[in-house]
Amino acid sequence: MQETVDHLLDAALAHDDVEIVGELAAPLPAMMIGLLLGFPDEMWPKLQYWSETTIALGGGPRYFDEAGTLAAMEFAGAAAELYEEKKGCPAEDVMSHWISVEESTGGEVGGHPFGLDQIISDCLLLLDGGAETTRTVIARTLLALADHPAEWEKL
Repeated sequence: MQETVDHLLDAALAHDDVEIVGELAAPLPAMMIGLLLGFPDEMWPKLQYWSETTIALGGGPRYFDEAGTLAAMEFAGAAAELYEEKKGCPAEDVMSHWISVEESTGGEVGGHPFGLDQIISDCLLLLDGGAETTRTVIARTLLALADHPAEWEKL
């Protein structure tokens, strides 16, 4: 994680003006969640896009639009591909762990089905929930610190 944050900070600080949300707060959670799930690094920009686009769908039917629906379907396809890849070659990541749970329980956890559909749903929940909250916390924390320089100095 430290290496990823350092990389983002180095890239952002390479120029005079830093757009903190766009250059740090938004890409960081997509990168970390992608890493946790087992997605390859080159998927990070797409994961960020899918997260930013699908999060609105959680607001209910009035927020459904073609872009959000397409992003959700694209993500589901990518997660299904990752699932198949990890089934054949498990690694130290969340997707591989979930597959192990599925296989060891016969596809049922706590009396509820636990298979590909549930895993894809959980992947999107992790991506959207983790990304949105992290983006918001980073941005609001920096705003609060900018408004309270004495607190910034304590850090």
